Amino acid sequence: MNRTRSSYISAICLTALAAAFSSAAGAETYISATIGSGPNGFSSKAFAANADLFTLPLNLNLYDFKSSSTKTDDVKQTSYGLDWDVAKPLRIGVKHNNLDDGTLKVSGNEAKMSFYLHKLWRSDLRTQLDLGYNASTYTPEVHPVGVNSGELNQKKNSVGLRQAIVSSFTVYGSHDTYEYDHNPTSIAYVLILRTRNNSNAASTLLAFPDKTNALGLNWRPTESLALDISSTKTTTLLDQEQKSNRFEADYQITDHLNVTAAVSKATSTELRGPNGKVVLLSATDDTYSEITLGWAF
Repeated sequence: MNRTRSSYISAICLTALAAAFSSAAGAETYISATIGSGPNGFSSKAFAANADLFTLPLNLNLYDFKSSSTKTDDVKQTSYGLDWDVAKPLRIGVKHNNLDDGTLKVSGNEAKMSFYLHKLWRSDLRTQLDLGYNASTYTPEVHPVGVNSGELNQKKNSVGLRQAIVSSFTVYGSHDTYEYDHNPTSIAYVLILRTRNNSNAASTLLAFPDKTNALGLNWRPTESLALDISSTKTTTLLDQEQKSNRFEADYQITDHLNVTAAVSKATSTELRGPNGKVVLLSATDDTYSEITLGWAF
């Protein structure tokens, strides 16, 4: 059995188990499947699930993603985590992530806290502060000639804020910074020499990010329709800029079924060598699309 099929079966089995626990307790489970497409034969598949556990204030979440392209090896990403509603204004969560693109493996653990500040002053307009910390290890699967192939450790700190302006309109933003235990540029130049610019967050990690900023807004014109527009900019340690502008529309078909369509415009600046004279990767300007079907039960 190949790794991709095995990961999907594991995710489905864990989701089925969580769903069984949830159903027995009258809790809710939400699952979704996403397919994506883009240039150069790009295609992706993703499976996600969230399940409340019994009557406890706990939520299990799972994610499995795979993409392929004519220009790159397959990219595989999986994660599983647990969220805990500690008190009315506070939720904490932990998550384990794995990423593999055939050349580089990234494995990490994440901790996050969300403060629902509006509950402190009993406002109907949501104010949410998010704080996060992630520790990841980069492990090359190949040994580039003349480059130390040892592990590289990364730390990521995140802060985000969501604010409802009116009940149907919310703005949000986030800022991420990254630190490494030693300078990764020598190995990064070797491993980055393939097109990794796509609409999934995996591309950010594989480009050795330095900082990421995101800004977006969410508008719900009707009870059934929600629109989301966001823009993300990442600066890498190799002085490359990656930008993604995304438009997403979610429609609630029934109380239990929803469909989401999204289009992303992803661009990146050219990547030059250490001397700044040789262009290693040309600039890109691509469009990606996704459609998701979700079911709550």
